[in-house]
Amino acid sequence: MSDFKKYRRKGLSEMRPYVEDEALSNKVSISEADRKNGSPKVGDMIARNPKNHEDQWLVAKKYFEENLEEDRGPLKQLWFNLKQLWFKLFPVYIQTELMLCSLDQANMLMGMSEGHAEEERWILATKENKKASLGIDTGMVYIQRRKQINK
Repeated sequence: MSDFKKYRRKGLSEMRPYVEDEALSNKVSISEADRKNGSPKVGDMIARNPKNHEDQWLVAKKYFEENLEEDRGPLKQLWFNLKQLWFKLFPVYIQTELMLCSLDQANMLMGMSEGHAEEERWILATKENKKASLGIDTGMVYIQRRKQINK
């Protein structure tokens, strides 16, 4: 027996979802391992050879989810990539909490959130926030927790 090697697919796969209680014809091959795992079941996919539609086989849900995704086509993929880039460059935040505290408390809270992901952290409230008008001269500041909503 020869050794297994890794191969990358060159083209696209044609697949459709398995429908619950669907009577599969004999033209759909199901491996013994998949049958032992309860297939066919909802979430499994039926693949076919694009050049021979009679050649069909079951792809287990777990394998499908880990290894395949729907082809978006070049324009949809470009749009998807641009949206991801846009959200990284221009994240949208909502204010989830506003708190009045001393400068020491503000420094402590903001320092604690430094190590956290950018998606949620404490920052000094902006001047646009009317409540932030106390300012640093009073020794009290407003800080706000912000959360990114367009990840």
